Amino acid sequence: MVEIGAGRLQSISQASAAAGYNLAVLGNPETQVWEVIQFLTAELVGPSRYRLRNIRWWLRGTDAERPDIWPEGTQFILLGHTPTQISLRTAHRNHTRSYRIGPASRGPMDPSYHEMNFSSQAKGLRPLSPVHMRHGRVGSDLQISWIRRGRIHSDDWLDTDIPIGEEREEYIVSIYKDGEKSISTVVSQPAVTWAADTLAQIGYPNRDTRFEVEVAQISATYGLGQPLRRSLG
Repeated sequence: MVEIGAGRLQSISQASAAAGYNLAVLGNPETQVWEVIQFLTAELVGPSRYRLRNIRWWLRGTDAERPDIWPEGTQFILLGHTPTQISLRTAHRNHTRSYRIGPASRGPMDPSYHEMNFSSQAKGLRPLSPVHMRHGRVGSDLQISWIRRGRIHSDDWLDTDIPIGEEREEYIVSIYKDGEKSISTVVSQPAVTWAADTLAQIGYPNRDTRFEVEVAQISATYGLGQPLRRSLG
């Protein structure tokens, strides 16, 4: 359920959704945690109040920090178009800058403009978390594989791999034992094999111990990307 201050929401078709209509963001300006969503159905249930259905969550790589449930009072902002990156140099990352926001038809000193300070963390450069992690035994060794996601030209449904989007393909893979990192390695492909003797040093497997594996892509520009962590049951 959302409440808007002006205008109205409307339902759209699948074709309109594919064209980028009804995109919105949910979030908290204090924590700077945002999620891009898209909805197909908007049902008016009261004055300026809508019930949204057929929602697509976690769009544009905003799945990393979102809470399991957005609490009451979360801001809802309807986007007029697909969000784009702010044009900033890498050196400006984490530097506080002042912005004035208001109607494009008026000058930036007009009273209708609102000034805000914002420090860009360049999250748009952060590699997305891998997906579809699999693990299994090959003899006595442990083999782990995953599929990477991309931020650049990755929406084309062609029978080819998506662009890497980084200087090189590189991942850090770590195994956690009861929440503490035990071993890690860096690999240049979306798979790794842990030797049996290495696993024995950390006591894997053990039914009384919780083991997890975490994978994150490495960016030469940003650093570590969003991690994917799964239990090694």
